[in-house]
Amino acid sequence: MAEPRAVVPSHARFPLVDGVRAIAALTIFFFHIAFHLGLLTQDTLSRYLGNLNVGVPIFFVVSGFLLYRPFVAARLERARRPATGPYAVRRATRIIPAYWVALPIVTVMLGIEAEVFTPSGIVTYFGFLQIYDLSTVVGGIGQAWTLCIEVTFYAALVVWAMGARRLPARDGEEIVRWELVALAGLFVFSVLWQVLVAPAFSPGDRGYLAAQISLPAFADQFALGMGLAVISASAAAGMKLPQPFAALESRPWVWALAAVALYALLGLKIGSVGIGESWSDAGIFRHVVKGFIGVCILA
Repeated sequence: MAEPRAVVPSHARFPLVDGVRAIAALTIFFFHIAFHLGLLTQDTLSRYLGNLNVGVPIFFVVSGFLLYRPFVAARLERARRPATGPYAVRRATRIIPAYWVALPIVTVMLGIEAEVFTPSGIVTYFGFLQIYDLSTVVGGIGQAWTLCIEVTFYAALVVWAMGARRLPARDGEEIVRWELVALAGLFVFSVLWQVLVAPAFSPGDRGYLAAQISLPAFADQFALGMGLAVISASAAAGMKLPQPFAALESRPWVWALAAVALYALLGLKIGSVGIGESWSDAGIFRHVVKGFIGVCILA
């Protein structure tokens, strides 16, 4: 067996992704404005406003795409996978400095010093661990639950990439096939987590919230982005794009139209369920749809 070549630095740049991030940030910003103004009621307009949190799934899809692509590209090139040390340093320097500055400021403003500035609180909140303790899951900066999931994904991605390299594959096409099969399995696992874990808790329990604010509950959205990474890396390696990507390669407006149509679908009232039943059958449906909106915007 040939020895793996040295890592070939990836020169692939995706400048338009910054525009996708801007869209995601704006939707989250306007969602919180609508929430604090009390606009999230049960009328049709408020249901659309209530789904502006679609920005979170978009961010997760983008993370799955950008972070996994170097790993799968290295595998297709028969090169060594990206080194864990530099990868960890890049991830840490991207989010830790700003968060560690913001957390003490918010803690003092909210008057929760006794909760955060304790030995266990420092480890929990500064270590992005609050979503794993039922007593702190909504503590500190409440919105930082997304960062906790991101940090967990950063670590899990390395383990996933190491496991993916062990999948049987004789050539690039088999690598792509097995990668997509594995990611489809991850997607299904995540949806089943949402369907099967939620009924074990009452919606008012913190255990219910902790089960849903976790990486397994959002792994489907990361998996979608990782799937796009596999397709992108395979195309860069000269492989044929799968349908519908090949058919739509020269028609990006179709993806944009699909994203708008899917968002319009989110505003429909499904049965008797409104936006307040966040992890009902309708809520899970919306969760999955939001992930595919992220795919359409990123594709």
